[in-house]
Amino acid sequence: MAGGTTITLEGDREFLEFLEQLPDFIYHVFRADIAQTMEAAATELRAAYPEGAMRDAVFTRLYVTDRGLNLRGEVVSPTPEATWWEYGTAVRETQQGWNRGSAPAHPDTGLVSIAIKHRRAMNARHELVLEDLGFIVTGEP
Repeated sequence: MAGGTTITLEGDREFLEFLEQLPDFIYHVFRADIAQTMEAAATELRAAYPEGAMRDAVFTRLYVTDRGLNLRGEVVSPTPEATWWEYGTAVRETQQGWNRGSAPAHPDTGLVSIAIKHRRAMNARHELVLEDLGFIVTGEP
């Protein structure tokens, strides 16, 4: 049974320094871009929403874990009305049977579509940064 794994890197000192500094570099570059992307998406969402509680409730949060190497940003729209805005509602009736109509869906100006658009652009920027560092980026975003 093996007790552990050892990796020994030998080579050019500049390359080894590059590898040692890479996590910090990526953290600082990507963290700033993730934060800017979240704020841009939140701003666009607020502009799409009508004035009121739904617009006022939108917020962002950034999660940093695993010594800063795992970054995740969220744009949050926590009101029930936000879900109705995104997906619409069926025809509604009161308990007395009065028709209250339905709320239309806003698939192009809801959180999901706005977030997808901003995330795609951010991922493309991140791919360029990695390619500029000499990495080969493959696969679907």
